[in-house]
Amino acid sequence: MQPEWLLARNHYLAMAALALALGGLVALVDPGIASAIALPGAFFAAQSAGSRFAGLAGRVLQRGEALRLSLIAAALQVVVGAAGIALGVAMASGQVVAIHFGTIAAILAAAAVLSVLVTWAGLHFGGVVTLRRASRGPSD
Repeated sequence: MQPEWLLARNHYLAMAALALALGGLVALVDPGIASAIALPGAFFAAQSAGSRFAGLAGRVLQRGEALRLSLIAAALQVVVGAAGIALGVAMASGQVVAIHFGTIAAILAAAAVLSVLVTWAGLHFGGVVTLRRASRGPSD
């Protein structure tokens, strides 16, 4: 692995952690809003990492590199989603919770697919924008 890729990965993880922390704070106020900001948070974290990589390496992430980082993001999303579902079920201790494992698995699989697509798009978009900005030269 190249050092630029590692820096982009670490930058993504830091931005994702920031997005998770902000989402967690928002979830305390309104859980509906927190779930609505999950995808934009993932996109902006990926865009920032793609921009960081392009600035360091002078190129956009290759497909394999972007896919690897997207899969890391999907795994992170699934773990956080599973923890959120488990916390929701635990908090409803006095109520009857009838969620089947198949439903939970389908929700987590859909979240993983969306996470891969959104992260991949954000990585590419961030890299392209950074390279276009660099090719224009300094603004007056």
